This record gives sequence, structure tokens and C-alpha cells, in this order.
Amino acid sequence: MKTTTILLLAAVACLRPSKAEEDDGGFHSIAEYRAADPAMVAHIPYENIDDLFDTRDAALQLASAKSVRLVRKPSDTVHLFYTDLEGKASLSERLGKQIPTVELAEADYRPMLKLAADFDNYGDSTMCGFDPGVAVIIGESEPAFVLVCCFKCTDIHIVRRPTAEHPLPRVSKVGMSPELERTIFSLAQQAYPKDQALQAFKLPDRKRSKTKILKRTGPLKDPFGKTHSEEKKTTHKPAIEHHA
Repeated sequence: MKTTTILLLAAVACLRPSKAEEDDGGFHSIAEYRAADPAMVAHIPYENIDDLFDTRDAALQLASAKSVRLVRKPSDTVHLFYTDLEGKASLSERLGKQIPTVELAEADYRPMLKLAADFDNYGDSTMCGFDPGVAVIIGESEPAFVLVCCFKCTDIHIVRRPTAEHPLPRVSKVGMSPELERTIFSLAQQAYPKDQALQAFKLPDRKRSKTKILKRTGPLKDPFGKTHSEEKKTTHKPAIEHHA
């Protein structure tokens, strides 16, 4: 996963705002970078969000989910990382026991799922510790998705959990759009009215960028100086699941 983040950040760095205008510091989605330079997508390993949304029906499944629960933190760990949520038993066995949850009403979670299913609400990540943060458990008895969100650094890990159809987990480490972050934060504050850290936290005033992105010039290089063609020679092509 570390390789995924490094290559994603390297690819994003090669796409720069227009020199004609100074970068306004706003949020740029991965979709914007992809539109500016479609070739960028080929540099990012198969665990990335493009694969999750483009070939695994993630948007459809997120939009049609019928159960959403929030998790502030498992009672038997001090962290909110996905690996801590899974633990030694299945997630379905731990939910409600070692992992206290708050069930959301459909009227509350449906607008959030609409945003979560939109690829345009994801950008590059920053590496975080999820404090304060929440995990969004999506799905009924055995959840198909877990969104682990950090409000301090705006990171979100989108976890496609193992199922009979997709036996291997997929984790995309990206950033939330201002709209998605505000929506999930609002749900978290409503769900945990006595949580002092959540109630006292103030979201930064983030907006979508209006700065135009220019296409990169020259071959894309990662932080170690390898070009795309060199990377192709040294990296095995990962297996991709295809749907009929």
C-alpha cells in the first residue's frame, strides 16, 4: 500500500496548476487529474481507486447499500486503522461487541452514500493517524465496504472487504472532497454527542480548487527517478479481476 501512495503522489506532482494563475490551494479530485492526463492512471498499482470504481462496481454497491453504521474506535484497541477493526475474528462477529457501533437512519446515510459513490469526491492522500476520525461500516450482516476517515488530515481509506466474489481485500488510500468530509463529520457529531474530541474539533475551511491543471511535460518519474517505461520493465503486471 505504501507503493500505491508514493506513486499516486508522484503522479499528482507531475500535473501542475497553470502558470497563468497561482494555485488557490483547493481540492483537486483524482478525476480532474485523470482528465488532464489519462496516462497517469497506468502508473498507479491495481489497488488504487480507479480499479475499485472502474472494474468492481463500487459506486453501484455503495449507492444501493441498506445498512450503515459508524464506529468511533474499537474498545479493544487504541487505533482506528482497518487492520484493528478486523482483529482476529470476522468483522461481523466483532461489530456490536468489541466494536461498538451507531446505526444510522436511511434518511441520514443516503446523502452520504451518494457522495461516497461519486468518484469526483476523492483526491490524493496525506498519510494520517485517524484522530479524530470514524469508520463507516457499509452493508448488513457481513459488510462489503468500510470507509476509514480522518477529519484532521482529510484522508479516507476505502476498503473493499473480502467476499466470495472478491476474495482479496482492496484498500484505496485517498483524500476526501470537502463535501464528503463535511457530510461524514456531521453524521459523526450527531452519532456521538458526548464525544469531546469530535464535538470540539473544527473542520478546516476547505473548498474545491478553481485552478486549472496543466498536462505534464516529459515522461512521468517516481520519487526515485525512474520513468514510466523503466517502471514497466521492473514491475510485474498485477492480476485484475474482470466481470462478465
